[in-house]
Amino acid sequence: IKNITSESEKMIKLRGKKSLDYLGDINEKKLKAAWKVSFGVMLVVMVSITILGTISFRMISRSIQNNSSISSMQLVKQTAKNIETVLSDIDRLTIAMTSDGELYKLVRKHNLSDDEHEKAAYSRKIREIMNTYAVNRDDIADIVVVTNTMDYISSGELIINDQKDVSSYNAVKSFRESEKDSLWVDTYVADANSTFKSTGSYGQVISFVKKIYEPESKESCGMLIVNYKESYLFRLISDIKVPDKSNIYILGKSGNYVMNIYNRNANGNYSQYDVYLRDVVTSHGGSVRRAIDQEDFIITFESIQQIAGTALDWRVVLSMQAASVTEGIT
Repeated sequence: IKNITSESEKMIKLRGKKSLDYLGDINEKKLKAAWKVSFGVMLVVMVSITILGTISFRMISRSIQNNSSISSMQLVKQTAKNIETVLSDIDRLTIAMTSDGELYKLVRKHNLSDDEHEKAAYSRKIREIMNTYAVNRDDIADIVVVTNTMDYISSGELIINDQKDVSSYNAVKSFRESEKDSLWVDTYVADANSTFKSTGSYGQVISFVKKIYEPESKESCGMLIVNYKESYLFRLISDIKVPDKSNIYILGKSGNYVMNIYNRNANGNYSQYDVYLRDVVTSHGGSVRRAIDQEDFIITFESIQQIAGTALDWRVVLSMQAASVTEGIT
C-alpha cells in the first residue's frame, strides 16, 4: 500500500510539473504573439503617418506653388500693363507730332530746297517744334527728324553734327527695311552722337519710328524718331519687388534682352530664356516648368503684342527656382 501511495504521489508531482511547464510555454507564446501584434500595429501606424505626411506635404506644396504661380502671373501682367502705359504715351506724342501740319510742311520744304541757307532755316524751325514737344520730358533722350534726302535733324539746344552715314543708323536702317508706317526698335546703344550724349551712362535707347506724312494725302516726306532712354525702363523694372530667388526680364521678338536689370550690358544680346519659351511662343501668357543648369525653374511670362496697332512682341518673363517656393516647409 505504501509503495502504491508513493508512486501515486510521484505521478501527481510529475503531472503538476508538466502542467506548469505547459502553462509557461503558453505564456511565452502569448507574450511573443503580443509583441508581434504590437510591432505590427506600430509599423502600420508609422507607415500611415509617413503616407499621410507625404500626402499632406504634397498637397501643401501644390497649394503653395499654385498660389505662387497666381502671384507671379499677376506680377508679370501688371508689369506688362505698366510698360504698355509708358510706350502708349510715347506713341501718342509721336502721333501728335507726325500729324502736325506745320512740321510736315517744313520737312517737305527742306526736301525740295537746294539752298543751304534755306535748309538751315527750315532745320531751325523743325528743331523748335521738336523742342516744344520734348519740353520737360526727361525720359526722352532726343527727338529726330530724318528727311527723305537723309538729312538728320535732332532736338535740343546744341547742334551736334554727325559725320556718319545717316542711312546706317540702327533706327533708320531698321525702319526703311521694315517698309512699315511705324516701328519699335528694341534696346540698342545709340549710334548718333546727338542721341548718345543725352542717354546716360549706358548710352542705350528704345526707339519709336513713324512716317511724317501729309494728313490728307498721307504722302510721306521723312521719318520721326523718338528715342526713349533705357535708364527709365530700367527704373521701372528694377523697382519691382520680385520673390526670393527670382529674376525678371523683358525679351524682344528675336529672343533678345530688351531689359536685363542684372546685366545692362547684355541688353540687345540673345537670351537663353528664348529657348525655354520657344514652344509657347504663340501663347500670350502663362507659366511653364523648365530645367536650367540641372535646377527646376518656374517661368511665368506675359506678352505685349502691340502698342496702338504697332507690333511690339515683347515678353515680360519672371524666372523662379521651384525649390524656393516650398523652402519653408518641413
